[in-house]
Amino acid sequence: MGCSIKANLLSPWRQFFVLKEHLLEVDCSILTPEPVLKASRHIDRFTDFMVKDISSGECFRADYLITAGLQAIWGSKKIEKKTRRR
Repeated sequence: MGCSIKANLLSPWRQFFVLKEHLLEVDCSILTPEPVLKASRHIDRFTDFMVKDISSGECFRADYLITAGLQAIWGSKKIEKKTRRR
């Protein structure tokens, strides 16, 4: 991304969050190396269960499929707040 485009995108963000909200800006890499995630136990502690479509070979997150299935069953009915996943 060009430097001027990046600056134009970040300027309003900085105006709001850094100047008005008094938050600190941190500049770091977007991708975290695997050894860092392993050392912080993110790899061992967090798992997304996956399911595979045997006809197409495509993989999906199980929680997304369950949510989509329940929404299809319930239609447009609203879910009570206490039954929603937190």
